Amino acid sequence: MGSLFLLFLLDHHSISFVGLNKFIFEYRAVILSLGTVLLISVLALSTTLLASKYADQRELSNRRIQSELKLSEFRQKWIDELRADLARLISITTAISGTAKSTDERKLAILEMYEIDSRIRLRLNPFEAEAQIIEQTVIQLVNSATLSEGDEGFKATIKNREMLANLSSRYLKNEWDVLRENLKKIEKPVR
Repeated sequence: MGSLFLLFLLDHHSISFVGLNKFIFEYRAVILSLGTVLLISVLALSTTLLASKYADQRELSNRRIQSELKLSEFRQKWIDELRADLARLISITTAISGTAKSTDERKLAILEMYEIDSRIRLRLNPFEAEAQIIEQTVIQLVNSATLSEGDEGFKATIKNREMLANLSSRYLKNEWDVLRENLKKIEKPVR
């Protein structure tokens, strides 16, 4: 509307430098008012666009942080469950290797041991070298606990148990370090 008014006024005056100066002088209050409205409108639009842009960036950053936190939560749960299964497997294999083969208690313990063995192996990454070593040690421990008899079987089980405990401790520590580093990355502000 303001533009039409200016065009109307310009049409009725001659467009010379003197005429333009006269026009500006006569209608300076109108021009100043229209300029002020235009400037305020441009500033308001710019502010709105910038605020919207920064809100979108914050929202994207918040989603990324929430996603990272959820992944970290899953990783922590995976570490805790793997640790619990490894500890239970070590405990059961030690108990099994010291009992007679015919007892019902031993048979139930062996079934539980195989279940735990499966859970551990399914949690490990088959393409990761450390995980492959742990998997082989788990297999050796299960075999020594179920197949070996007497003192030699017990000694083999103890040896494999100690090896698994040491490997698992280092593996779980490394996984915890990865988790801690991921959490540190989340804490850093995104720019």
